[in-house]
Amino acid sequence: MSQLPEPFESPAAFLLALEQDAGGLVSYVDAEERVRFASRELVEYFGRPRDQVIGRTLRELHGDANYAKFGHWMRRGLAGEDTHYERESVNADGRASWISVSVRPHRDASGKVIGIFTCALEVRELKRTHDALGRALEEIATHMENTPLAVVEFARDRSIKRWSSQAEAIFGWKDAEVRNRRPLELGLVHPDSHAMVRDLADEMIEGRVKKNRGLIRGVTRDGRAIWCEWYNSAFFTPDGNLASILSLVADVTARVEAEEQLQQAAVNDALTGLPNRNSLAARLEHAIMRVNRSGDRLALLFIDLDRFKKVNDTLGHAAGDEVMRQAAA
Repeated sequence: MSQLPEPFESPAAFLLALEQDAGGLVSYVDAEERVRFASRELVEYFGRPRDQVIGRTLRELHGDANYAKFGHWMRRGLAGEDTHYERESVNADGRASWISVSVRPHRDASGKVIGIFTCALEVRELKRTHDALGRALEEIATHMENTPLAVVEFARDRSIKRWSSQAEAIFGWKDAEVRNRRPLELGLVHPDSHAMVRDLADEMIEGRVKKNRGLIRGVTRDGRAIWCEWYNSAFFTPDGNLASILSLVADVTARVEAEEQLQQAAVNDALTGLPNRNSLAARLEHAIMRVNRSGDRLALLFIDLDRFKKVNDTLGHAAGDEVMRQAAA
């Protein structure tokens, strides 16, 4: 048997000191979940005389509603498992606090569990941290749902971990349909952009860059081709391994198509689709420079539409435009 620590002369003296000065919510609970020992702070927590705490079950002391919040942890302890948990607790005065609880099984000489020791400490800082973290996560989640950009998170193996509602709005796929699957597997990426997507992912996975961006052609769930701007950021673990990639995605199809139309209008005639005067001048300049270097000859052919004015005057400009288109073809 272990010796008593100094200066205790008897087990009763040691037990009394433990009861009065343990500095926490300490108890011993038997196999029927009856409290057989309670520290002074635990008795004060219940707001009852000691003789109304000792011998009562946990359910009687806490009430059915509160007991339901932690009873399963007690049962796990009585089943022989060391457990630890945190929960919000309300004492007899109605003051709420956050407590950290440890549960250790007590066995007899044969190894049978005959009770549990519990020790709970009030941890105000843990509660404040817990609440602050909850608020921060809620704020981030709200921003992610409200942003006009799609939010997509990828694991190291390129499978999708997060898929925001805006991602669903852009691509048409629901979260459950894309979770743990790769974009190329789903057909989210147009074949024209496969190589670019692989290159962007490779340089992040290999740690060559921590962020990049790319204009990628994608495919919606209904097979429609779209253009998306992807802004990618890599998160690395302390040992330098990639943990995840977070991407913000904007549907820029309208912008890309407008730019293509502007580019087309800059070098092609709007009516016929043939190269316009600016394009002709540029092509002639390049051709002249080429023949000057090579000594070759250059031929320029002019085609005139005879009596075109008569078409406009007699049949109208719409007919004249159609003649121009047919001639161009």
